Amino acid sequence: MTNSDFLAEVYGSLEIGTHGWVCSFRANPSDTQPSVWTGRAYKGLPAQATLIDRAGDDNTYFCTSILGATEDGEIVRRK
Repeated sequence: MTNSDFLAEVYGSLEIGTHGWVCSFRANPSDTQPSVWTGRAYKGLPAQATLIDRAGDDNTYFCTSILGATEDGEIVRRK
C-alpha cells in the first residue's frame, strides 16, 4: 500500500472545499525546527499523490480529520 492509497482510505472522497493535512520531512522529529511541521493541505490530486508516495524515506504525518477553509478562505490546521 502506498502513502496515497492509505490516505485515500483514511479520507475517502474529499468534497470540494475540504482537504486532509500532511507533513513530511527527513529530520529527526525530536530535534528539528518548528517550521518543518507546517504541512500542507492534501486533496488527493494526482500530483499530490505522487509527491507523498515519493516521501517513503521521510517522517510522514497526517491529520485524520477532514478540514475545510475558514470563512475568509484560509486553509489551516490549528492545535
